[in-house]
Amino acid sequence: MEETNISQILKACRQKAGLTQAQFAETIGVKRSAYAYYESGRTKPKFETLKTIAKVYNLDLNTLLATDKNDSLNQTNDNKINFDLKDFNDNFYDLSDNEKAIIMKLRIMNREKKAKIIDQIFE
Repeated sequence: MEETNISQILKACRQKAGLTQAQFAETIGVKRSAYAYYESGRTKPKFETLKTIAKVYNLDLNTLLATDKNDSLNQTNDNKINFDLKDFNDNFYDLSDNEKAIIMKLRIMNREKKAKIIDQIFE
């Protein structure tokens, strides 16, 4: 069984979403260089950053925490990630960069702010 660490998962998620490191780093509020370090395995994201990443990619936070703790996932979790990302990518594929950015920002907003924006859109 091949081991999958958090840096590999982050890179795979970003690539399947069709995003650059700069685009995703901006979405989660870190510098591109910091995000590049996450993907290369030089550093690991802080807990709050992992929570944001999980929201954007619609992943179970425990999946990311398990890789952060153990640096590997079992095959079941690896398959779950691939399944979730396939759905994410299929829905994201034909969107423009601006549309992708809007969706990612909405995913990390609190409910009240999200509700206000949605109300404004449909006024």
